[in-house]
Amino acid sequence: MSISQMMSINWRLLFCLFFSMIALTISFSAELFWKIQPCNLCKLQRLPLFMIIPLSLVGLCGEKKRFFLSMICLAFFIFGTLSGYHLLVQLKFITDPCVVPQNIKTLDDFKMMLNSSPACSTISWSIFSVPISGYNLAFSLIFFLSLFNGLKNTNFKHNLVFDVKDNAH
Repeated sequence: MSISQMMSINWRLLFCLFFSMIALTISFSAELFWKIQPCNLCKLQRLPLFMIIPLSLVGLCGEKKRFFLSMICLAFFIFGTLSGYHLLVQLKFITDPCVVPQNIKTLDDFKMMLNSSPACSTISWSIFSVPISGYNLAFSLIFFLSLFNGLKNTNFKHNLVFDVKDNAH
């Protein structure tokens, strides 16, 4: 791998690291400071971002940069899938999986309902009338396509997973 390719991959890894850290900081700030309660799908969307942070750090320090970049690409694909599903639930194209059953019979049932997460179909946070899940979907698609294009355009004399050199001349 040439030095310019390695630098290009390092910049991509750094950008993914900073994006994930900023997105998680905004998400937790909205929850803590503005008291916006996340639903279960909102919480699930955080998991790929948490995965990207150590993948980026190890990719920056390690030798198997394209392997870690491909794993980050997969994480952004998962992030986009979850975001797209959440957006479809919020727009009422798909039934809400987080709906609380309305058969409250005891005080314990009522307390459990109060302590549960909000319904996933509720749009509790939007910017310019677009739910945050829509922005998550857009950003995940941009990152996924950019990373995939970067992986596709790098010189593949090395195996993507194991970095085994092709010795055939």
